[in-house]
Amino acid sequence: MPFNASHVYASGNIAGDMLADANANAAAEASGRALALRLHGRTDDPGMKGMRAFLIARDTMHQQQ
Repeated sequence: MPFNASHVYASGNIAGDMLADANANAAAEASGRALALRLHGRTDDPGMKGMRAFLIARDTMHQQQ
C-alpha cells in the first residue's frame, strides 16, 4: 500500500503534535514491556528467556529516554 499520509494528524501546533506522539510511543513501550515480562515468566527455554530479557531491558531504556 503506497504511503499517502492519511494517518498523519497535524494540528498546526508542532510542539503539541510532537508531545502527543511521544505519549503514544511511551504507552506502546509500556505495553510491550508488560507483555515481554509476562512471556518471560512463562517459558523455560533459555534462548527465549535471553531474548525476552534483552527486550525488557531495551523497553526499559526506551521508557527512561
